[in-house]
Amino acid sequence: MRNIIVFIISLFLIACTDNEQFRVNGTIEGKPNLTLRVAYYADGAYRTQVTAAREGKFEFFGSSKQPTLVEILDYDYRPLMRLYGGNGETFEIEYDRAHPLSAKISGNEVCERWSAFLADNEQALMASPESANKTIADYVAAHPSDVVSTLLMATAYDYTIDAVAADSIMALIDPQARPSSLTESGNFMMQRMISEAVNDTIGPLRYVGRGDTVRIFDFPGRRLNLLAFSRWGKYRDDSIMPRLEKLSKLKNLRVIELDVDPKGTSQMRRSDTLAWTVGRMPGGIVAKGVDRLGIPSEPYFIVADSAGAQLLRTPYAGVAEDFVKKNLK
Repeated sequence: MRNIIVFIISLFLIACTDNEQFRVNGTIEGKPNLTLRVAYYADGAYRTQVTAAREGKFEFFGSSKQPTLVEILDYDYRPLMRLYGGNGETFEIEYDRAHPLSAKISGNEVCERWSAFLADNEQALMASPESANKTIADYVAAHPSDVVSTLLMATAYDYTIDAVAADSIMALIDPQARPSSLTESGNFMMQRMISEAVNDTIGPLRYVGRGDTVRIFDFPGRRLNLLAFSRWGKYRDDSIMPRLEKLSKLKNLRVIELDVDPKGTSQMRRSDTLAWTVGRMPGGIVAKGVDRLGIPSEPYFIVADSAGAQLLRTPYAGVAEDFVKKNLK
């Protein structure tokens, strides 16, 4: 009799636990060993955790009373997979790093429709930001009552191309398909992008330099100034650093690279050997001073003249490099 009672209590506790959390099981093609980060906003707080994939398999638990967007990122904070759900749900993920948009995600109908759309439209979404925006806009127009429309706008639409158009497309979505948990961050981004601050002259910029000393970056003295906002990590070392190294050798150009890790920590190792100015902005892209620039994402690049007037704003290091070289001929 006692064993039966214990068994019933155990079942009750498991049921209560399942209703107070969600569970994610995943496999990664190739069976790699990876450190993964998990981030989501739930019950009034931004929550993060670190987990690991062992021989391609990973598992973690989270808690959100309302459905929320859950991001699974690599160690350098690059998004790998996303899902949408809350307590009481169990998700299964099959992910291939060679085809990141073709992940198979099950757990609820929203995730299944969302992952199916990404897989079916992988080529158009990967072709260019313009192609991705059009593909998403077409889906929103055809599915205004589907929360997947909001998820696509919140995660895959490039606001930097035309923030006003993005605002108009978001307005097509029915209110019930636009939960505040998804739209708050998007609205914040669009407000900063549409803001007149985008066209303002950049004044002296305070940052934390080597030795944790507060310094000021000012503009008079060089014809052009390149401001690079990024997080230090493998992507920065492979894709951004080589371009900055070449550009820093150009005459009449000054380069400053600012680490915008929101935790306020910096991996400024080896920075003493760099030819360009390096610093960090504790607080990230919404830190005081940087917030007025309306930076929508990172990495991000701004080219300004000797008076601080903004000549180019772009999320692409290659675009910034081409612009600088063309205008310094």
